[in-house]
Amino acid sequence: MDSTPFAEDGKLVELGVEIVDSPDEADCIVGRRKYLFKPDAVRPGKFHLLWTHEPFFDVTPTFMEFLHQKHFGRGCPLFIFNAHSGLIYTDNYYYGPTGQPLSLLRGEQDLNVGFSDKLITFVASFKKFDALVDGSSISLYATRQNLALELHQLGRLRLIGRGWPEGVSEGESRYVKGALDAKHAFLAHSNFTLAYENCISDYYVTEKIWQGIQGGCLPIYFANDTIYQAFPSHSFIDGSQFKTAEQLGEFVEAMPVHEYIRRVNVCREVYNYALARRFRGVSRRHSMLRLKRFLESMKPPALSIAENAAEAAVADSVD
Repeated sequence: MDSTPFAEDGKLVELGVEIVDSPDEADCIVGRRKYLFKPDAVRPGKFHLLWTHEPFFDVTPTFMEFLHQKHFGRGCPLFIFNAHSGLIYTDNYYYGPTGQPLSLLRGEQDLNVGFSDKLITFVASFKKFDALVDGSSISLYATRQNLALELHQLGRLRLIGRGWPEGVSEGESRYVKGALDAKHAFLAHSNFTLAYENCISDYYVTEKIWQGIQGGCLPIYFANDTIYQAFPSHSFIDGSQFKTAEQLGEFVEAMPVHEYIRRVNVCREVYNYALARRFRGVSRRHSMLRLKRFLESMKPPALSIAENAAEAAVADSVD
């Protein structure tokens, strides 16, 4: 349950929640993946909460009806908190900036590399997940992976990460010791970074854009229109505006250094503003309050929760 409120027992206690060892003792069974759907994880008379951030499964009405008929019948309700249910995120800052304020660029001497180097970096694993909402795909995995491969073939992109076709990736990214340091070291060799989200959903803004800015790059970003509640237009490069890799590559190649510096500084100003006002912590408190209201509506004033045994027994191999 990493990166969820259920990973922080102290905050749950503040909400009047007790963590118990046995599902039979619990009022609510909580899970993060499909393991919650296993028959041995379902307890009649309890309610079940799936907290996924992103749905790594089909969440169409047909599938949900199937789930309820097979596992979550009468007296065994299932609730879903994810990027698309509208129950987790209230703004763009849940994964917002951390660390120290960023200095504004004064000139080309402050760039990661000389501006004649227009190579784009990309840090990501190759995955095949999809996400459907009401029958429509909202996943960006295929979009960003195809774009990365095309840019790489054009000689405009370098990347690190596992699972890519042979000869494409220059090394590991996420699944190594000191992964964040390795990512920043890789970003330091470029002025641009591809930072597409995993999926399209309001207020689902992960670390990708923030770490790209922190790493000294101008993000090429694609997520959702709510991002413009945090960033002004013509700050980051909006990947949704380009139909082909060639168009994007030509846009980057044609960008003058003064325009690049202006865009980066706007991004850094947004970063520093969010950092100074601790928007990340505020956003997470708002999400906790949503969870609190939900739990109180189910069984006030206190709840006992157990993470399902089926999930605990399986390695958390999907991120």
